[in-house]
Amino acid sequence: MAASMPYLDPIRIEVTLPKTGGPGGGGPRDFGPVGHGGGGGDDDGSSRRRPSGPSLGMLGMLALLFAISTLFGALVVAYMARSSTALYWNQMVLPKSLWVSTAMILASSATLQWARVRFRRLESEGYVLGLKATLALGIGFVLSQAMAFYSLAGQGVYLRGNPRSSLFYLVTGAHGLHLLGGLASMVYLIFRTSRTPNLRNGFRDHLNILNVSTVYWQFLTVLWIALFAVLVLWK
Repeated sequence: MAASMPYLDPIRIEVTLPKTGGPGGGGPRDFGPVGHGGGGGDDDGSSRRRPSGPSLGMLGMLALLFAISTLFGALVVAYMARSSTALYWNQMVLPKSLWVSTAMILASSATLQWARVRFRRLESEGYVLGLKATLALGIGFVLSQAMAFYSLAGQGVYLRGNPRSSLFYLVTGAHGLHLLGGLASMVYLIFRTSRTPNLRNGFRDHLNILNVSTVYWQFLTVLWIALFAVLVLWK
């Protein structure tokens, strides 16, 4: 009688391989600082990195510009409505220095854009040069406006006594006061760059401040062109 051999179960060895897929698929996992998992077909793309929206500073600036637009819009409407009546609306000769100030603020807008290009190229010397040119032209604009006031006073046109001159002083004076905020931002950016010439350090924060300042300055430039057109063309 042949000896019976006992039945032997085969030995099963399970090897668990490390998981290399991301949370949404089986592609290789991204271990970078902004990695979001694997690249498999089940990933709906909702976890992909999206471009960031405007900064809080920019949102605040846009709200401020809306308020300024409302203010000057009301002044222009009052100017036009008052000039449509013949009652005590004396004509006056606009000073020629207003044309000079208009050219200056247009040039300052160009120099500020030039400075932004230099900043993105990390050229600190060119960047500061553009900021200083913008600052100088802005100061020249304010001084030119002051000369216009002096010229009107020489014509015997003062803040009181003539509705047109009163609104003229109010509109141009309010714009000049708002421009002082832009000049302060130029001074700050120049000072910040002098303390940190390497623009790579704090690049993102510096860029946000520069963008907000540029939007404000360009807005005041466009606003002045509109106001100047009303002063010259509206009879």
